Amino acid sequence: MRCVYCYGDGGEYAGKGMMSEETAFRAVDWLIENTKSSEKVNICFFGGEPLLNFTLMKKA
Repeated sequence: MRCVYCYGDGGEYAGKGMMSEETAFRAVDWLIENTKSSEKVNICFFGGEPLLNFTLMKKA
């Protein structure tokens, strides 16, 4: 996906950045919209030290 906020910065392990609030909300909205209502949804935060932006994790 080559996300610019990724710890790998599209494969270049040097970029610094944070996922925007808009992107986080869109990702969660997409997950909910594309999951059957009978399915249990689990979200796993992985890579890029998501706990550094814990406020955004709680909002999303």
